[in-house]
Formats: sequence, structure tokens, C-alpha cells
Amino acid sequence: MSLWVVVACGQVKRGRPGMASQVYTSSLFRCALRWAQSVAPPGRVLILSARHGLIEPTRYVAPYEVSFGNPRHGRRAVGQAISAQHLARQVAERGLSGRVICVGGEVYVQRLRAAGCDAADPFGDLLRAEGHHHSGAGRLQSALRRWHGRIPERTAA
Repeated sequence: MSLWVVVACGQVKRGRPGMASQVYTSSLFRCALRWAQSVAPPGRVLILSARHGLIEPTRYVAPYEVSFGNPRHGRRAVGQAISAQHLARQVAERGLSGRVICVGGEVYVQRLRAAGCDAADPFGDLLRAEGHHHSGAGRLQSALRRWHGRIPERTAA
């Protein structure tokens, strides 16, 4: 079964355009991207950008101020985020099927699912199984480092 890994973009961005993998600068984004590249075949890692949708890490982008928001944490969306319909077209055009793992939070997983992609959230599942109801960036980074080169399998609840 083919594997795709989708990494959530980061809110923290450098102040000038460049490859997406270099524009997003948060430590969580960098850690998630390293993990994704350690488990996915070449060309099977994408970034889910609130503005652009699914993009390759090598795509040239300019910094922007758009976010999906997170109502659960009281954060509202900023700017004009990509619509579910546009994201669904991208999912279909890329043939995003098989095993799809999303790293970076529940909001991103839900966006992919709303676009018709059966995305798994193994790190969210893992952290919840460990008793953490909210992953938190620090816990997620720790788990990503601990599982470098491996994919957490689902655990019984």
C-alpha cells in the first residue's frame, strides 16, 4: 500500500519567499518534516498549507498570514483559508489515497477528512493513548523524535 505523509504548515514563517520547507520555521514543523521524510518514499511528503492547500516541500512560496484556526483552543481562522472544495480537488488530482498520515494536529486531520481523504493521525492516537488529551507541541516533538524512521501503530483504547 502506498504511503503519503502530510505535514501541517507552521504559523511561524521567515520573512522572505523560498521553498516551503524553508519558509515554515517552527521547531515543530521542522521536526515533523524530518520524521515524514524518514518514513515516506521520496515524493510522498506534502505540506498542508492553510493558504495553498497541498504543496511539495520544494514549492516556492511567499510568507502569508492565513490559518485554519482552532475553535477548540479559542483560535479563529485568519485570512482566506483554502476551501474544502478546493482541497478536495487537490486530493483527487494528486491521487492521495492508500495510507495517508497527517502530522501536526487535529484541525489539519479534520481538513483532510472533510476533503475526502481518509487521513490517519497516529501521533494524536499515540498521545491520547498515553493519557494526553491535547498533544501540545513539546509532546508531539518528543514523540516524533522517539519514532524517527517508524510509524506508531494504533493502540487499543
